[in-house]
Amino acid sequence: MSTLSLFAPAKINLTLEVLGKRADGYHVLESLVAFASFGDVLEFEKSDKTELSFSGPFGDALAKLPGNLILDAHQLFEEKLGRALNVSIKLEKNLPIASGIGGGSANAACCLQGLTRLFDLDPLLLHDLAPVLGADVPVCLDARPKWMTGIGHDLVPVPFLPEADIVAVNPGFALSTRDVFKALAARPYGGGGKGFLERIETLSELHAFMQVRGNSLMAPACSLNPEVKRLLDRLSAYGPAFMSGSGATCFVLLAPGKGRALLEQEKFPAHYWARCGALIGAVDTEVDQIQ
Repeated sequence: MSTLSLFAPAKINLTLEVLGKRADGYHVLESLVAFASFGDVLEFEKSDKTELSFSGPFGDALAKLPGNLILDAHQLFEEKLGRALNVSIKLEKNLPIASGIGGGSANAACCLQGLTRLFDLDPLLLHDLAPVLGADVPVCLDARPKWMTGIGHDLVPVPFLPEADIVAVNPGFALSTRDVFKALAARPYGGGGKGFLERIETLSELHAFMQVRGNSLMAPACSLNPEVKRLLDRLSAYGPAFMSGSGATCFVLLAPGKGRALLEQEKFPAHYWARCGALIGAVDTEVDQIQ
């Protein structure tokens, strides 16, 4: 194999509870994570030298930022193996930057997957390298819904989630994860957690679970920028509305086939980013290879 194209789906925190802050500064959390059918695309091709190029609606903006998790993942893999993995990587950046839906982490995870397949490497290495790159990278190694705990590295596959459309909307600005957590001012972690014990059969049951467990970062995000609250209020006309991660992307889950009508009815400002897709179910166990 000399070329490969992979899909890096958006990560959606259906719930995100911050249980407290450890003495080392890391936050302990519990989160129900799922993935959406929209995301970025990475193309890999063996080459004489390693290079990364950008396209897509957010490619130019990302290219101007210092550092990149894709190149970090590539360098980490080379250091682990002690040899060069020369590859040309093309990123079609469709997801907004620093938007709470794991674009950078999904790209890093996709890079690890791509290098593993392209160079026929040991897939077990992925699980050693992913946590080094960031808290959200391990959960992005495949598109199964998961129950995520600890600082994000403890993962349990969720065997079933009901089918649902997801409409995700970003109000056109980034929120600093550091600033959102600072505004949360979490208490010291005292141990324990609520756990994920429910078997969720229907969309109404999923909505109920999400409303009870919530996202601890929504209130601090709204305090930093009231536009997040206005967007949540707007989406709540169609069902329970939530924010993913540390924001500012907000979303609503609807019955299958209902999401497109929302986008057609709502006229979001031109600088907003809005997408309709479907939640990826538990049967989709790998980052999708594009044929």
